[in-house]
Amino acid sequence: MDDNAQTEYKAQARILKALAHPTRLFIVDELSRGERCVCELTDLIGVEMPTVSRHLNVLKNAGLIEDEKRGPLVFYQLRQPCILKLCKGIAAAQSSSPGNVESFCVRPIGRIHSPFKRCTGTPVQPSLAQGAGGSIEVFDEFAAGLKDLAGFDRLWLLFWFHRAKPARMSVTPLLDSRARGLFATRAPSRPNPIGLSSVRLLKVEGAILRVADLDILDGTPLLDIKPCVPRFDYLQAPRCGWLDAITTSTCVADDRFERRQNEKG
Repeated sequence: MDDNAQTEYKAQARILKALAHPTRLFIVDELSRGERCVCELTDLIGVEMPTVSRHLNVLKNAGLIEDEKRGPLVFYQLRQPCILKLCKGIAAAQSSSPGNVESFCVRPIGRIHSPFKRCTGTPVQPSLAQGAGGSIEVFDEFAAGLKDLAGFDRLWLLFWFHRAKPARMSVTPLLDSRARGLFATRAPSRPNPIGLSSVRLLKVEGAILRVADLDILDGTPLLDIKPCVPRFDYLQAPRCGWLDAITTSTCVADDRFERRQNEKG
């Protein structure tokens, strides 16, 4: 390897090093959908703003992103969109590796927007969120999949609890005062923090779904959408374990499962 080749590969290695952090990969993926200000990225990532700014500076110094100040806000966008091909290649290699059959990658197909900015005060189930409205932003590359969805009254949303604390196998659920086994609850702090919620579909506006009965935090990454079909989805369940003794119907969440900004996810 001659000196020119060595210099070139060192420059490429610096770029790979800049990407070698899950938060920075998340930022690149998020900016692939459009520019974001540092405040938006801070809310999405769930850490303190100085930490987000440090990650942004690493990416900027590597020539991967650029910024633009508009009034009091600084907006960031991808400078080299072709880097997405590398990221997708890494994800494909990870998911197909014979030695990595026990893990896989998921990617959001959209973003959920709701009036709930923090866990405290958020309804704990859709049935307790009557009238709570919001919208679902489906990313452009998946918008064609919304065809024929307008004919359904309710939708199942699968999403990622991006603000949840790390999982524990014993938790005190929001509707109870006793510790329960995690998998006997719907607590958001799980090994794979996937949420499931049934919302009411009001209107389809292009790639935007207007919905009601939301019990989900604003900015939550959306993983999938499925139509709700009562004759397939609702089964008789005479026993509901410890929940049979719970009579409350007005419960909202507190912050027991919410990750603080200075806590690592």
